[in-house]
Amino acid sequence: MASPWNAATVVILRDRRAGRETFLIRRRATMAFAAGMYVFPGGGVQESDFEPAQRRDCCWPARTRHR
Repeated sequence: MASPWNAATVVILRDRRAGRETFLIRRRATMAFAAGMYVFPGGGVQESDFEPAQRRDCCWPARTRHR
């Protein structure tokens, strides 16, 4: 039986004149799970992601604000 692990997924949306766009990636055809499928980008979470010294969320809104 597989063991669960911490992971994160990112959903990126933007409104355009023609409608809403969503950012997806395509998994390699050689992958064991969901080969060739389009998915939201994501990955595993490392222990360092929880350390306050490594966090940069204080600046994140300023860097991503719509201009």
